Amino acid sequence: MAGEKATQILAAAGKHGPPETWCSTCCAKFVSQVFKEAGYPGVFASTNSVPTLVGEFLPSQRSSVLADAQPADLIVFGPDPVTKAPYAHVMIYEGNNFVVGTVTDSETGITTVQRKDVGAIVPPFVLVLQTGMAAGQTVDLNPVDAANAVATATANAITAGFGTAFAWVPGFALSAGILVFAAVLVWTGVKEVVNASG
Repeated sequence: MAGEKATQILAAAGKHGPPETWCSTCCAKFVSQVFKEAGYPGVFASTNSVPTLVGEFLPSQRSSVLADAQPADLIVFGPDPVTKAPYAHVMIYEGNNFVVGTVTDSETGITTVQRKDVGAIVPPFVLVLQTGMAAGQTVDLNPVDAANAVATATANAITAGFGTAFAWVPGFALSAGILVFAAVLVWTGVKEVVNASG
């Protein structure tokens, strides 16, 4: 039985569906959006990357056993058939082996939000990310991975402000995020010194 938090998340997910369409690589973004709409925007950083999302969860919050899944946990599928990355897709677990999330129709190429049996998703199930929402808890993210995810999200927001003039450079997001974080720390330190000296 789903707790109140899980019920809110599943209700938010249920508001989406055809004819609403999503990009074919927006599964993690959809999951983040649903948690935000349910009133839990800080559970994990908003991301378009399934590996980044997985990295935010501590090893103790990950399970390779589907029977461990509770409503509002995240179900990860993989590996990616093209890139061979271990994590390719993520959906929200409803219960009774059903998930809700973005699904791309192989014939039309159109991506919509659908409810599916876990076994019907390709690539296959590989991981449960335990959110704790069914028990009324909230995950405590891996602080290092959470900081990296925030730095990446910050850098993505900064680079988005420059439009498409910049090509994506591997590692740039983390570096830019660290620079922004360092600038904030320096500014905070300057304010503290000024305040202390009167």
